[in-house]
Amino acid sequence: MMNTLTKIDYVFTGIFCFEATLKIISFGFIMNGNHSYLSNSWNILDFIIVVLSLVSLFVDAKLSIVKVLRVARILRPLRLI
Repeated sequence: MMNTLTKIDYVFTGIFCFEATLKIISFGFIMNGNHSYLSNSWNILDFIIVVLSLVSLFVDAKLSIVKVLRVARILRPLRLI
């Protein structure tokens, strides 16, 4: 069961990273005027979720800060709504 959840976590992290990368390429990251990626508050939330997801995947899971990062990823469904 845990192995399946880990694989699902990798898949969703990959999907969110791919989407964020496409948006950054198409809109520009910061300095492309009013339509840049980080000028929208939902995109800022999206970027924070992606960074936290990547950090929690690559850092040792026994650290207490990683557990906090995993809790912060609950914001993913909010972004989908």
